[in-house]
Amino acid sequence: MTAVTTKRFNGKTSFTGRTNFFHMGPGGGGEYAATFLCYPTAQTRLADGVQKYCGFRNGVQNIQMIRLPSQALAATWDGNPDEGVKIMARNYANNLDGVTRIGAVRALNLQARNSGTNLSWVKTVEINARNDSGKNVSELHCFHVRAENYGNVFTDVKGLDVEISDENTTQSQERMGLHIRSTDLSGMSAVDEVLKVTHTSTNGFTNLIKFGAATGDTYTAKATAVASLGSTLGYAKVDINGTPGRIAIFDEWS
Repeated sequence: MTAVTTKRFNGKTSFTGRTNFFHMGPGGGGEYAATFLCYPTAQTRLADGVQKYCGFRNGVQNIQMIRLPSQALAATWDGNPDEGVKIMARNYANNLDGVTRIGAVRALNLQARNSGTNLSWVKTVEINARNDSGKNVSELHCFHVRAENYGNVFTDVKGLDVEISDENTTQSQERMGLHIRSTDLSGMSAVDEVLKVTHTSTNGFTNLIKFGAATGDTYTAKATAVASLGSTLGYAKVDINGTPGRIAIFDEWS
């Protein structure tokens, strides 16, 4: 049996160099190679020259990577970016004979959860891609999602799966699956598209939207001639490969 050694670090401890953690355990619900646990404290600190109660920010980990000006990339850059965090969870195991499709692998599991009262906000992830003023980049993408399958998938392949479960509507809050906002200053021109669909595959896409049911999924079936749809309130503007188009919007059917 391997002896368990406990080392306690008080205050702030610095390590220089590279530290590797290797762990092979018997499995279980919480068999991690390293666990970091932090209990945030509500302390007082000096603010404006007076000792005041301040709910200052706490955290478990602060990971930063900074490329200094003296470490400029050469013209022979190989195309690989600097990475702050790289996470890979990969399965090589062929699961038990006679059992079909068991087990799972997940690269990242995040949860931001409020178990108290009167919290200001809860966000699971905030992602920010920023190009500073006067600086140059070829592309700026805040979020890139790619689902790749080269084997067999028996249910579905989704690039993005948004699931909403709001089981308390007593505050009449606004509910949505996806919110796209433009926060440019007033002097900026309008953003070109809210949604852009392109393809590099052979056949492209079959449908723009698939309604899961004839009713209840924002589609309303009406076996009525188009002339009886009512007054046209306006149009949603679209661009079809450079050709402007419009989707007619009619008033509410009474």
